[in-house]
Amino acid sequence: MQNKALEIIKEALHETIDFIMKENNSEIEEKNEEDISAFLQNYVTIIGVSGQIKGEIIFSFSDSIIKKVASKMTGREIKEVDKLSLSAIVEFANMLSGAATIKLVDEFETEKLDMSPPVIIKGKEFKISSKIGTLKNYRLKVGKDDVIFIRINLLEIPQK
Repeated sequence: MQNKALEIIKEALHETIDFIMKENNSEIEEKNEEDISAFLQNYVTIIGVSGQIKGEIIFSFSDSIIKKVASKMTGREIKEVDKLSLSAIVEFANMLSGAATIKLVDEFETEKLDMSPPVIIKGKEFKISSKIGTLKNYRLKVGKDDVIFIRINLLEIPQK
């Protein structure tokens, strides 16, 4: 069940990113790093999932991907990471996680799933401590050079 859930989340993330970015060229690949510091960029967004499926989705963004996403979402060129661009990237992570939870609810016929409000962290020098379940790291290439790193940690998945 964990692999099925991970595939559903991966598919939802991929589809939603292509829709928001108005591109159909994103590529997602699994990365084997156990240590989260191996994929941290300048900003990290964490969203918890609770209900019949429990876990967390962690996104890591560089300044350039934040500006690119914020530009697409606001319809204007964003030249620096500021309050507006950080608000946009938090909403972007929320949209990605929301799409994934909707697909999980449909697939596993759960009553509902809840998501925590997104938390954004600036910097690379921090530790995240949580119970480890089924853990997968992904590298999502958006466009030519921009990358979003995603860590999915699933703790509980209902049997279908």
